[in-house]
Amino acid sequence: MTENIRMMDPETLQEEILMPCSPYAHFICDHKQEYMVGDAQTSDKPIHLLSDEDLMAAEIPGNNFIYLVDIKKREEKKLAWHGTSWLDRHGNPQDCHPHPCFTEDNKSVIFVSDREGMPCIYQVAL
Repeated sequence: MTENIRMMDPETLQEEILMPCSPYAHFICDHKQEYMVGDAQTSDKPIHLLSDEDLMAAEIPGNNFIYLVDIKKREEKKLAWHGTSWLDRHGNPQDCHPHPCFTEDNKSVIFVSDREGMPCIYQVAL
C-alpha cells in the first residue's frame, strides 16, 4: 500500500503532492525542515480504528519500520524496525505507539516500542 505526502502553502492553500510514501501512522519534520521521520504500520486501516483482535492477526513484523524521508531528494528509506505491537496491553495503545521524533541536535531519532515486552525508548543515530 502506498500513501502520499502532501504539502500545503499556508498563504495560498495550494496543495502539492510531494511524493509517495509508506503508510505512516504519523510523521514529523526535523528542526531544519530537511527530513521527516514516520512510523509505518502493518495495516492499511488506521491504527486507532483497529481492535486488539485485528492487531493480533496482523502480519508481524509486517511493515513496522521507522522511515526517514529526505524532503529535497523526495526519497524514503527504512531507518529501523520498530516492531511495536500497537496493543493496549500496557494500559493505553499510546504506551507503545512509536511516535518517532528527532533529537534536538538532529543527530538521532528516538521512538517507543514494546518489541521486547515492556514499552522502551530506542535511539537510532543518523
